[in-house]
Amino acid sequence: MHRHGYQGRKFNRERDQRRALVKGLADSLVKYESIETTLPKAKEVVPYVEKLITKAKKGDLHNRPGDRQAADRSQRSQTGRRNRT
Repeated sequence: MHRHGYQGRKFNRERDQRRALVKGLADSLVKYESIETTLPKAKEVVPYVEKLITKAKKGDLHNRPGDRQAADRSQRSQTGRRNRT
């Protein structure tokens, strides 16, 4: 079987594990501004993060941070944060 026309890397993981891996790497990249990972994983994260940055730059109603799409793309949970008064 040939790989012509197939996009993306498998990383020897199932689909949901690959999505979680990319989301986690992207979240760490945004949060810490740098990550230490393998070259193929870094290459896979680049387009994902660039799309997030483009959405953030637009700032219109559809691309707001509270938007469901942006929330789905981020793995950060709001329940872990404490409200300090």
